[in-house]
Amino acid sequence: NEGFLKEVGKGLNLKYGIKSYKEKIKKIHDYGIQVLGSFILGTDYDDKNTVKQLKNFIFDASVDIAHVFPLYPLPGTRLYDRFKKEKRLLYNKYWLEDVIPFVTYKPKKMTPNELSQEIFDLWSDTLKYPNSIKRFFISLKETKNLVGSTLSYYENFRMNQCRKISKKIHYNYFA
Repeated sequence: NEGFLKEVGKGLNLKYGIKSYKEKIKKIHDYGIQVLGSFILGTDYDDKNTVKQLKNFIFDASVDIAHVFPLYPLPGTRLYDRFKKEKRLLYNKYWLEDVIPFVTYKPKKMTPNELSQEIFDLWSDTLKYPNSIKRFFISLKETKNLVGSTLSYYENFRMNQCRKISKKIHYNYFA
């Protein structure tokens, strides 16, 4: 999201533009290298449509591994201070808890549970078995790198296991 990139000062990302990411991923693939995309959802600019756009991007751009997590306002950051001032933090000292909540603040355009569910659904769409296999073969075709594609598949498999555990913890403790 370009609004968020501006807010956090991601000048290099803005310089090339979000629309160039797909082309850059293709070029990386052409060199036989897999792409791990790390994405944060839950910024003040994000809504359910943003999640849908991210899902489409992950598949359209052939991102080999997609790590998607909610925004975490950590103590000592401007974001944490801002959320505290705006009374958007849901938990005091959540980082000291045995079980850390999945979403720790009130997003602007979704409820905390909606954001959690949107991320769980996105994980499900990108990590479940049929799509993981499909992404493995696309990765192999685009990179011609069996080892890298296999490692990407195993990382997606591992993240799928984490998805199941995170969802269970969220709904047992926080929903």
